[in-house]
Amino acid sequence: MAVRDPSTTTASVLRVSLYILISLMAIATARPLAEGSESESSFVWGALPSAAAVGVSMAIAVVVLLSGRASLCPIGRVWLVVYGLLTTAALGVGLILYQNDPIETARDFATFIFFGSAVAIGSSRAVWSELRGPVLFACLLSVALGVVGVMQHLHFSEDVATGTRLAGRDTALNNLLPVFGMLPLAILFSPWWRPRDLIVVVFAWCSALTSATLIQSRLESVYWICCGFIAMILVTKNYCTLGYRPVAKRSFVMAVCVCVMAGAIGVYGETIKAQATSLLERLDGKLDTNLSYSSALAVLGSENERWVILGSCWNDFGFSERLCGRGMGGSFEWTAPIDEAVGERVRLERQDNLWLDDASKFGRRHMEVGWGNPFIKGGVLLTGWIALGGVVAIAAAIRSRSPFAVICALVVIMNGAYAAFGGDFIIGAKEKLLGEGLAIGFLLSSLVGSDPWIGNLRNDPFVRASRRVKQ
Repeated sequence: MAVRDPSTTTASVLRVSLYILISLMAIATARPLAEGSESESSFVWGALPSAAAVGVSMAIAVVVLLSGRASLCPIGRVWLVVYGLLTTAALGVGLILYQNDPIETARDFATFIFFGSAVAIGSSRAVWSELRGPVLFACLLSVALGVVGVMQHLHFSEDVATGTRLAGRDTALNNLLPVFGMLPLAILFSPWWRPRDLIVVVFAWCSALTSATLIQSRLESVYWICCGFIAMILVTKNYCTLGYRPVAKRSFVMAVCVCVMAGAIGVYGETIKAQATSLLERLDGKLDTNLSYSSALAVLGSENERWVILGSCWNDFGFSERLCGRGMGGSFEWTAPIDEAVGERVRLERQDNLWLDDASKFGRRHMEVGWGNPFIKGGVLLTGWIALGGVVAIAAAIRSRSPFAVICALVVIMNGAYAAFGGDFIIGAKEKLLGEGLAIGFLLSSLVGSDPWIGNLRNDPFVRASRRVKQ
């Protein structure tokens, strides 16, 4: 009787688990669609899938560790252990010292545990060898949800003034964007895809960019443009492809990309043009007479309101809070008079985002600067340790001769930059945290010196056929 290879069984379990994990995150992200169809249940569409996604990610991490396939090198193990201790300490600080709301505490703790689990999962060669199918599945879900969100937006777009982000709240498109968080893995790994797979990735990228433009998100728009630009370089230069992709097939893929973009512009041309013009005017300070940056890059500097809020948070914290934060569930409540908004557009946005009892005030509980959220929860210790993991991972990629490691470093840099200039590090960003954690886990592991997909490619019938054609 044939004996089944245990490694094959482990890989199958991991593959199925990844499909389940991505499905759960997509369901949780699609909650606004249920709200729009008046069939919303916060438990069924929100809390339950989110909690289940955290549980599945932890289960996958345990399987990876117990199967002996985890290959975290010593620095990776030390980083993960200290990260777990800091996260647990932040949980205790929130519950015991600050007596934070238990539900918010659980939500924050689950998010940080999810990120740690992703790092452990990313250290497994078996996961990377099985990742292509689940990532393509995530792209298909992104396309489907993105199309529904765009249709919702266009249905209400005539009632919303161009240049505001109210449309994002009214049609829930803004809340659908996190489903695209797995896309950087697909985009930046594009040289490995077959042409028909790459077409799915291109459609998903177009859906992400269109959605970001329609909701007036400068950050998301720049994020996807940068991802697409990097992917185009990788495909065009045949980078990391081991020389197996013929020029004709690359040309075919590029032609499909052009057709997809032309179609998107043709269907949504007027809306996209109006929104893109509004974005440029907003950046240049022309949309509101009182809103003006000294330069286009000043939006990334001290003139950006996000950094002002971060400075206020730092000044509001005492020494111990700066060091250890306010624990899981902690928050920094920043307020400002609505009447002091820089223009009518911003005033409307603030009125629509009220959460204070005082109707004349506008406030935020969470930091819009992504790395401000770990600072609120765990202070300089937790924030610095997370950043250290990214820096060490990028340094490992630089030292490595693996082209695949360079791609993982790009994922870390892209997501890290997104968080630094306004991204999120709380429950709405699980998909980006998954991609970030997977890449960091790989780069902190002993796999960093090799390409985990080389064997997979050598055994791929498509690769063998392409090589025979070239010969």
